[in-house]
Amino acid sequence: MVAICATCLLAFPLTGWHELLACGATVLALLVFAAWFSTKSPDIDARIALDRPRVGVRDRVTITLAARNPGTLPIPALHGFLAIGQSHASVSIPALGAQRSERITRAYQAAGRAAIRIGPFTTRTGDPFALMRRRDALAEPVTLYVHPPTVNLGMRAAGIVRDMEGRAHGGIVDDDLDFHGLRPYAPGDDIRNVHWLSSSKSDDLMTRQYESTLRTGSALSIDLDSSDYRSREEFELAISLGASVGSRCLRNGDALTVCSEASCQSAPDATTLLDWCSTLEPDAQHTGIQHQNAWHPQDCAKAALHHQSQASVRYLAVGSLADVAAIRRASLALHTHARVVVLQADVGAAIQLKHLHGFTLARFGNLHELATAGGAL
Repeated sequence: MVAICATCLLAFPLTGWHELLACGATVLALLVFAAWFSTKSPDIDARIALDRPRVGVRDRVTITLAARNPGTLPIPALHGFLAIGQSHASVSIPALGAQRSERITRAYQAAGRAAIRIGPFTTRTGDPFALMRRRDALAEPVTLYVHPPTVNLGMRAAGIVRDMEGRAHGGIVDDDLDFHGLRPYAPGDDIRNVHWLSSSKSDDLMTRQYESTLRTGSALSIDLDSSDYRSREEFELAISLGASVGSRCLRNGDALTVCSEASCQSAPDATTLLDWCSTLEPDAQHTGIQHQNAWHPQDCAKAALHHQSQASVRYLAVGSLADVAAIRRASLALHTHARVVVLQADVGAAIQLKHLHGFTLARFGNLHELATAGGAL
């Protein structure tokens, strides 16, 4: 239309045809009207809500789009698209009178583990002649977490903070379980730690010292290198293994740190852990964690084992193609007192448990095998 308008207006002085002038003026008027009509954004308040922000695989969730006309003039019907992950759902909002509202619902079934971004709701408005279109995002997006399948592993017999099975950590503290020696009393020391028998013999107040022990905590790392997995199903199994074990640690009251690639964070509860697991995707470009400007298979294990120095157990969920020998060498090179448990996903394989000094390899062919072997972990 712009080309037609320009051609007609430029050709009129050369030809003198008033028909060209009338055509160019008409098209120009239509373009000006369309531009003015498309600059106006619909005055409407829209909000997206979910009946459940967290669901399991194959569960259904109801998505509600609430629209309200806050003005004093009616708003014509609107047509738009609601983004649901990588797809879009067509949504139509009927005409709304002044101060009127409308609720539109859509049912969605979660096909697989993911963190799905729902929204925004995008409308398309324009002039009656369809010369121009305007797109407006009228609602802020929300996130739907589809949690991975997990199994209940029950509770451990031990696992409280500073439990009786804590190993010596090498430091000297004023309050713990493993007695180390005595030192002179200093202002501010707890009077309950004074050793009165030694104090009476030395004529000076003597305070007990203890050797610090490991706090019962756990660290969980999930390998995201796609070359370590035979299939997507195997990757999903590794995430479910890690999520199940991590949930058991949190139910036991352990402090849990979760790691993937170069990022680590604390998981205060099972919901936070499962939300984190929902966001994980395989990485086809990198292997493990970058270390000294090079990529090595054992670097992921080194980084995961290094985080949370107070952890007594470190879990690593890997695929069937991962180099377990390299992971074991990395765990030995750190000279850590913590136990390392490698959860290896191998779809269809028979369950296998290998217990070595400070190192356990647990291979599972399906998630239900983990429930039967949970006590050994």
